[in-house]
Amino acid sequence: MNNKKHLIFIVSIICIFLFGFIYKNQTDSQQLLINNDATNSTGLLTTTDNANLDENAGTISYETKIAGDTEPDIIGSENTPVDEPNIFVYITGEVTQPNVYELNPGSRVADLIDAAGGFTGSADAENVNLAQKLFDEQHIHVFKIGEMPGPENAENNIAPFSNTINTTAPSDGKIDINTADGQLLSTLPSIGPTIAQNIIDFREAQGRFENIEDIKKVDRIGDKTFDKIKDLIVVR
Repeated sequence: MNNKKHLIFIVSIICIFLFGFIYKNQTDSQQLLINNDATNSTGLLTTTDNANLDENAGTISYETKIAGDTEPDIIGSENTPVDEPNIFVYITGEVTQPNVYELNPGSRVADLIDAAGGFTGSADAENVNLAQKLFDEQHIHVFKIGEMPGPENAENNIAPFSNTINTTAPSDGKIDINTADGQLLSTLPSIGPTIAQNIIDFREAQGRFENIEDIKKVDRIGDKTFDKIKDLIVVR
């Protein structure tokens, strides 16, 4: 009898031990699942935070791409300058191929001479202002060595204005101060070769005249001289 009670006691102890072991394993497994869920939740929150930081920094995160957001395409700037049209310039005289040439805006006489095949052997090349800027509808004439365009130059043996433009006045009799050469400008009252060259130098340095009153900005042309020439000049 005593042996039977002793056996029952031992079996009970073993059952309690097994029950405790099983209960402990289940508890550990549940705690592990809870920890994993918490870790995943924390990781997702961190990813979201990083996505927001990336977006604030100007980049697109993975989560943003999933949502369908994209960066805007930059097509161009509002300050992008519009291309200027090409200019057409007529060149005659002592060049290899006199003709009308299409040039880029801002081109110089040197570019025009190159386009025309260069000077001939008899060209008065030393008196050509190769640095002069060209304008649309301009006429450039290159003189021969010793050729004089007008009596005012021949009298003093002055080298001719080789970058001549519009050597004759238009049919209305008014001289375009933006395109006239030194010879033509010299025909104006109180405008001799020196002041005519001042007009050309000013035009080359400052650009085209916007109106006839701008000619008073030229050295040695004041109100009195302007009153004499204002009805004879024009800006086209």
